[in-house]
Amino acid sequence: MSLDSSNVFSKVAEDKLLSDRHSYLSEGGEHPQSNWVFLFTHRMKLDKVNDILNDRFETFVHKTIVYQRRGKGKTVKKELPTISGLIFIHGAADDVQKYLDDTLPGLRLVRNYGTHTIAEIPNQEMAAFMRLSTLGEGAVRFMLNPIEYYSNGHQLIRITSGDLKGCEGYIVRLHRDRKLITQIGNMTVAIGGITKESFENAEEFVEIRRVLTDGSEVDNGLSPTEQEIARYFFTPSNDLEAMAIAKNLDPLISKFQKELHTGNVVEAVDDILFTLSEIAGRFATKYFKSLSVGINDICIDLVKILKDAIDSQVIVGTTKDKVLIGLESIMLRYPVIPIDEIINAAD
Repeated sequence: MSLDSSNVFSKVAEDKLLSDRHSYLSEGGEHPQSNWVFLFTHRMKLDKVNDILNDRFETFVHKTIVYQRRGKGKTVKKELPTISGLIFIHGAADDVQKYLDDTLPGLRLVRNYGTHTIAEIPNQEMAAFMRLSTLGEGAVRFMLNPIEYYSNGHQLIRITSGDLKGCEGYIVRLHRDRKLITQIGNMTVAIGGITKESFENAEEFVEIRRVLTDGSEVDNGLSPTEQEIARYFFTPSNDLEAMAIAKNLDPLISKFQKELHTGNVVEAVDDILFTLSEIAGRFATKYFKSLSVGINDICIDLVKILKDAIDSQVIVGTTKDKVLIGLESIMLRYPVIPIDEIINAAD
């Protein structure tokens, strides 16, 4: 299926307007720093069109590494446009289209299918897309199907922080990797490399999802400290939500370490054992096996905190017995948590 534009400027118009564009630049100010728009041109004209647009606007062409055979046993690595003739342009839609009319007549910006208005991409969304495009081969893929195609059996999620803040889409497994299927303009893209580090404000995400999934009230049967810890959790329904919870637990682990170092040993032990139970009760086994989620590493860190405290005799006597009994109980109920190491080391 060809994606080349059928509205290609003529050679006569091209030659004439290559000089005219300079007078146009002297009349206008700087392009606005708002949204992005895009167009399709013929693949053979892409570089020339991109150069002309660069005289007035910031542009972006997404490229993909391809490997081509050149003779027997020889392969050449080339960087080519991912979608033939596609150019993204940073500027107000009317301003860009006027510039095209004046310098590249016949080229038109892409319009939305339903509204027939020029398709625009928010600057923040486009900036994230461009950053992700530099992560390596396969980080971003353009999909043939509309985003609605992926809605069946997948929950719609919205990222509230990090590079992809504001993006909505579906977590879908493609080629052994889970990717975020989202929309850039009216195009569907798959974005890989989503990790818990994608969340800068995981607390906000977790609080919103906890209220929506588990309700706003925490079990009144818990102690005040346990209620506070429980607010770090909800039951995740996909990898993205599991990643957000794991990211949100980072400050909690720091709090536990501080409690041990300041002499609040019993409180720290109770908090860690309760947190391990919450993780085990909330997370399905598949999340412990996922390297991208990172919840298994959180459990290992919590177990190591207790192990180190026992080894250094910060935890002794009846408190040590409490740790061993508590960990053994968790291990029997939730074998997926890797706590054998501390049980064996403390004996």
